[in-house]
Amino acid sequence: MWLSELTVHHCRIINEASLNFCPDLNFFFGLNGSGKTSLIEALSVLSLGRSFRTSRISETVSYDHDHLLVSALVHDADDHNIRIGIKKNSKQTIIRVNKKTIKSQSELSRILPITVIHPLSHQLITEGSSKRRNFIDWIAFYQFPEFHPLWKQYTTILKQRNASLKQPKLDYAIDYLTHELCKLQKPLHSFRQQALKNLLVTLEQSTPDYLADYIPDISVTTGLPLDVSLDQDSLLNYYKSKLDYEKKRGRTIKGVHCADLEVSLHSKPASISASRGQTKIMAIILHIAQSLAINRRGIISLDDLSAEIDNNNYKKILTYISCLDRQVFITDTEKRPITGLDFNAKLFHVEHGSINAI
Repeated sequence: MWLSELTVHHCRIINEASLNFCPDLNFFFGLNGSGKTSLIEALSVLSLGRSFRTSRISETVSYDHDHLLVSALVHDADDHNIRIGIKKNSKQTIIRVNKKTIKSQSELSRILPITVIHPLSHQLITEGSSKRRNFIDWIAFYQFPEFHPLWKQYTTILKQRNASLKQPKLDYAIDYLTHELCKLQKPLHSFRQQALKNLLVTLEQSTPDYLADYIPDISVTTGLPLDVSLDQDSLLNYYKSKLDYEKKRGRTIKGVHCADLEVSLHSKPASISASRGQTKIMAIILHIAQSLAINRRGIISLDDLSAEIDNNNYKKILTYISCLDRQVFITDTEKRPITGLDFNAKLFHVEHGSINAI
């Protein structure tokens, strides 16, 4: 799968852009603030329905406009052409696939799997658990069709249970919702375990020897205390013992919605033992492995690749991605040399929101 055409309207500094890409490397260079990251944001909105920088679409829409519009021509694995587009403002989202309106963002994500790597991607390792849950769930979403509807069902029940914990008049529903919540936790955790297993195999097989020192050890937690198993009786007894405390807090304090990935490097927690540069490279190889693990030819975008990476590691990453069967988008402040790499490359200059092929 690859993206051959992209049209962007009103995405931050980019007022309008119509671009044609090559199936391998597309390299964008320009000064800071020129619009390079805005382009990657547009790709993110098209794939995920939101920017990777903010969940508030109003911050992504260009000043003095009330919506943004991103559309593209995608070539799938069988070389079929798929026209897709998304129009968003703070109140409404319209998604189109081959001139038909669809309601589900997940359908658009399945058509266009994009992995975005940016200067804050190291937060996957150093920040809270939600980023790591999203990371492994993204793999499970593509690998297992049953995962997403199961997760949607779980989050719906979780919201209902939290509402019941907050409001005494809904107390009658807690037992039923607790039973339903418990039923879903084991299968959800199993999907994550399998997704992680596949990720680790991909890491081992795809990461070149010159980056092998950055491959972390990873395990997935259940989101529950260690002495609580995922069988129904154990979960019910746990929630029964915590009911009064949960009512005081007004939320379900533990469960697979609190799961985490424990990431270690050389037998030590990476969040405290690895340097900023190490976590940056670890995050890059993890995100690349994530893209490879979804078992289809997705797109990898690397925004401001040179940030916090020295020239030696920059060249290593470029060499690595040149060997991947992926369309790649790279932004940088300089026109970096890419000669000698096994890439069909196209260069673009970005200035004041204007993007031009050179």
